[in-house]
Amino acid sequence: MTARWLSSYPRSGNTWTRLLLAHLRHDLAGGARFNEPDDLMAADSGLLERLLGVPLRLLTRDEVAAWRPAVYEVLSDSDPQAPIKTHDAARDRAGRPLLGGGVHRIVQLVRHPDDVAVSFAAFNGTDLDAAIDRMADPDFGYGAGEGQVRQYLGTWSSHTLGWATRTDHPVLVVRYEDLHADTEAALTRIAEHLMLPHTPDAVARAVERARFEKLQAAEAEHDFLERPTFTDRFFREGRVGQGREVLTDAQRNRIREDHHEAMARLGYPTDDV
Repeated sequence: MTARWLSSYPRSGNTWTRLLLAHLRHDLAGGARFNEPDDLMAADSGLLERLLGVPLRLLTRDEVAAWRPAVYEVLSDSDPQAPIKTHDAARDRAGRPLLGGGVHRIVQLVRHPDDVAVSFAAFNGTDLDAAIDRMADPDFGYGAGEGQVRQYLGTWSSHTLGWATRTDHPVLVVRYEDLHADTEAALTRIAEHLMLPHTPDAVARAVERARFEKLQAAEAEHDFLERPTFTDRFFREGRVGQGREVLTDAQRNRIREDHHEAMARLGYPTDDV
């Protein structure tokens, strides 16, 4: 029995990867339907209430956080084939691990912090400096609204390394840049790590069905149900290298000062400004 996880800091390709996997899992049915996901959200209030058997309004925020690892242990026992999405840090602000008992296989998606900053600012309707500040804030978290419980993220560095370096569960780190450059190869690695059935032809079809231009067109026609009300688009550009085009040298230097160690460990240059 295994729970399969897609973890990432926001705006790092998690939703795109979920849709790639959905098309792969539903290949024989002609792919997944847009806006009809059957995967799971770790912060989904409804999911937590069903598994806990207690209305969350009766619990404090700290009690919800303390119970979440037990919920995911129960979830792993059910062996869900659908991946579970999370933006939570591997450990909360009090040091409690999000995942404790049970068997969990994790794909950690990471993206160059320059590009995360640009996408995060546009997504949240803030300026670039505010996004960079948030990425360096050890107390940063969000949620507790729109059907989700609060999620603690911490800094981009602590979030990224917190998942990438854990040894209690198997973790595959996938860089967004590699997913973008050779999506079929990256999706194959992800499917293998998550122990999901796949063939080369099915992978190729999933990649074609989840091409970014097709997701943008589908969102323009049908909207995207996971788009927060405060942003006009969920699928913006999906390009690599936007940070080099948009950020000032001072902003890029700030990111390297804040996240030098994590960038170096993930193979991102730190002396390129």
